[in-house]
Order: sequence, then structure tokens, then C-alpha cells
Amino acid sequence: MTGALTINQTSSVTPLTLHGTDVSSYIQFINSGTQTAEVGYTNSLGAYLYNDKLSTHPCISLGRVDSLDEGATFYYGGTHYKLLHKGNYANELD
Repeated sequence: MTGALTINQTSSVTPLTLHGTDVSSYIQFINSGTQTAEVGYTNSLGAYLYNDKLSTHPCISLGRVDSLDEGATFYYGGTHYKLLHKGNYANELD
């Protein structure tokens, strides 16, 4: 397919469903032929938002593990860093 894709929602039904492998499903954004961002799901990251434009490829990961403390992370340089939020910041300040 080339050109624009328009999805009009006329009911409460989900207008777009992606089916991927058991490893990953994603939507990739490309600007002027260059990969710029990706949003999707993988077994290793959970749901994620990935910045392809930067050489370091930073990523926000949600649900990598089922944990209030470590469920939201910033992935950078091969390391997961906890995102502090109301549910876990008190533990980190002790």
C-alpha cells in the first residue's frame, strides 16, 4: 500500500488491530525515508515507545514486568532505569 490510510470510526468498535508474532507487534513511523519512531509490544520490553532517530535509541517501556515498582522503565544503552511515580518513589527515597 502507498499513500495515506484513513480510518473513520463510526461506532465504539476498535478501528485498527495489529496481529504480530508472539515476539512483537509494532507500528513504525518513517519521515522522508528515515525511521524515526516505533510504538509496539515485545516480550522483552512490554508495551513501548522507541526513538529510532537518535543513535542511542532511547525507549519508554511499560509492563516489562508485572510490578508497580519496576513496571515502567526508561531503556537506554541496554539498561532499564526505573521511572519514578507516586506508587514507587517513596521506596527510592529511603
